[in-house]
Order: sequence, then structure tokens, then C-alpha cells
Amino acid sequence: MPARQQGRGEVARQRLAMAATGALALGMAPSKALANLGMVLLFLLFLWELPRGIHTLRHHAWGWLLVIWGGWLLFSALVTGGVSGVAASEHLRVAKDLWYVPFAVWLAAWGIHRSGFHHLTILRLFLLGFAIAILQPLIAGEVPWSVFRDGTRTGFTMHNPNTLGLYAVAVVMILAGQGVSLFRHPRLPRSVPPLLWVLCLILAMGGLVASQSRSAWLALGVIPLTLPWLVRGRRRWLMPAGVGLALLAALPFTGELRQRFVAEWGAVEALWAGEAVAAPTSSMGQRVEMWRLGADLWRQRPLTGWGPASPPRFLAESELQAIRHHPHLHNLAIDIAVRVGAVGLLLLALQFALLFRHAVHAGRAMAVTLVGLLAIFLVDSGATLLILRNQGLFFLALFGGIAYSLGKMSPRPAASPGRAETPVSTTP
Repeated sequence: MPARQQGRGEVARQRLAMAATGALALGMAPSKALANLGMVLLFLLFLWELPRGIHTLRHHAWGWLLVIWGGWLLFSALVTGGVSGVAASEHLRVAKDLWYVPFAVWLAAWGIHRSGFHHLTILRLFLLGFAIAILQPLIAGEVPWSVFRDGTRTGFTMHNPNTLGLYAVAVVMILAGQGVSLFRHPRLPRSVPPLLWVLCLILAMGGLVASQSRSAWLALGVIPLTLPWLVRGRRRWLMPAGVGLALLAALPFTGELRQRFVAEWGAVEALWAGEAVAAPTSSMGQRVEMWRLGADLWRQRPLTGWGPASPPRFLAESELQAIRHHPHLHNLAIDIAVRVGAVGLLLLALQFALLFRHAVHAGRAMAVTLVGLLAIFLVDSGATLLILRNQGLFFLALFGGIAYSLGKMSPRPAASPGRAETPVSTTP
């Protein structure tokens, strides 16, 4: 092939990678359709570069994990899934969804690597999308401004309040980890970056208050744990201090959230004491009973589980009518253990361990940011099953993809103006 045609093909592939990565980062908060388009474009990019992609996967531990994970899911769907009484076709469908989770992380990492985007640019696109998701319904009158004062739960364009809470905590983590320098640009006056930082923080606090999500507020606990690494250096303490002040300012608007915690504290005490919940009508009480059901099921088949599609079947047959409509067990570890056993849970834990390992290869600020984001995802997953929900999958794909591309893929794209390049491992 002539060199000119090769050059045009390379430019076309890079533009496709830029469009795909930009659509995922920008659309994951305000528009599931745009984020899904980004994932489709990432898959098309992978098909376009299939020989190179397969060659790269063969030389990465992630590629072998994908093969082993897929093999175990197939075994679970076709062999062990029969004991749950669920059709094999349903097991295969859920197995496909579960296998797609680490593959989506790989697609995002590949797209980020091929796009040439700096990782800070991707974070900025995510912040812009979050701002659109909050402001557009307010400006259009679809959500009243009083939602921040009245404590009415809403998800804005994300529809699910828990998703809104998760994304809001992610924004806070990014702002605390990256600071004002995230918005610096040679063409911007020096007064603009601090204003943008404060605006994003206000929007994040507003989203967190509007979501009234208990799991999101618990996930906020990850951020103080990062302080020892964030406050090093001259004036680095200003950003975490600003986040702390914003949280204190938001507390008076969390009356509904505090009432939910107090009303359901009895369920927490019952779980701690190993007692039955008297009336599991609250969401926390239902979760306690689902976790107990999952633990009992896992003890019966600890290694192999009951099949990828088994939890909805067992929930539908539960003696407690209050939990029969739930599609999963509302806890990532328990749900995966029931579906694919301890072996599958170990394989999933290895996937997260690899992502954490790659994240720490970045420079200090980016490493702390990515480790915090992944930890927030895991804490939030203690009360739901994010990986089988579109916007939870987008979250893990984007931030896990950034971590993987920083820790394993080379060469690195050029640094954004006004920001030093983040160091990265050059392991092939």
C-alpha cells in the first residue's frame, strides 16, 4: 500500500478513535444514546484494527483474563446453570453482558490510546457532560430549582438518582485530585480556572444533594483517604479544603437523606446482630434480606455458583414478597459469587487488581484520582450492581480505560497546554 494511503488510513482511524472516545466521555452523563454510540464506534475501531488489537491483547495480561473469564462464564452458563432452572439461552445472554464489562474497558483503553487525547482532556469532557446533565433540565424547566432545597430525589438526565450520586462523587474526586490546573490553558486568563473549578464543585454538590443517594454519600468517604497524597506540595491543600467546605455547606440540604438513614438504622442493627428484619419494606431492609439470601445460596455452591442468570429466579421465588421484583442482589461481590461462584469472583477481583496496578503508574495527581474513582465505584457497588447497568458500565469503561492506557499502552500522547505530561509506564 502506498505511503500516502497508509497515512490517510492512520488519520481516519485516529479521527474515529477521537470521535468514539469523545462521545463516551461527553455523553455518559447527559445522554446514554451518545455514550452507546461511542462504545459502538470503539468496537468498529477495534474491528478496523483487528490484527493489531489481537496482537496487543495476546501480549497483555488483560487479554488472557478476557479469555479465561469468557471460558468460565460459558462453562457456568452451559454446565452449572442448569441447576437453577433458568433456560440456557438466558444464562448465555447474561454471560455475554458480564464478559462485555472487561472488554468494554479494553475498548475504551484502546480508543484513548489511538485517539491521541491527553487524559486530562477526557476528564474535561466528562466534566462538561456532567454540567450539561445538571444545567439542561434546570434551564428547560424539566426539573425545578427547588429540588436542591426540598430534598426531592431526582436523577436529572441520568434518570436514576443513584447514578447521579455516583457521577457527582466522581466529579468531586476529579476536582480534588487534579485541582485548578485541570482547567488551565494559555489562552485563558488566570482568574478563569478557579472559577470553573468552583462552578463544577457547586454542580457536583447540587447533584449529590438532589440524588439523596446513601451509597454515594458513603462513597465520599474515599476522598478523605486520599488526602495524605493530595496535600503534598505548595498550596496543594487548598483544593481538598475547598471540597471539605463545600460538603459542609451542602449538609443543611440533606434533611431527607438523614431521615432515610435514621429510619433504616434498625435494618443495619439487625444485620450486625444477625437477626431477621421485622418488616423489610424499606430499601435497606430489602437489601439486608437479599444479602442473606445470596450468602445462603453461595454457601450451597461456593465454587461454581448457580449460573449467570440465576439471581432473578431465586429472588422471584423468595418467601419475602418485598424483594421478588428485584433483578439482582444489590451487592457486587455477593451477586457475582451467586452467579459464577468463588472462581468467577476471583477472576473479577483480578480484573480490578490490574486496573488499580495500572492506575498507580501514572503521576501522583492522576494516580490518586484514578485510584479514588475505582475505589468509589467499588464502594458504591456495595449496594447495587453497577456493571450490568449502562451508566455504571460507562463509568468503569472510561475511568478503567484511562487507568489501563496510562499503565500499559505506549507511546503517550503529547501533554495538554499548561499542564505537565503525566508519566506512564512504557511496558509494551
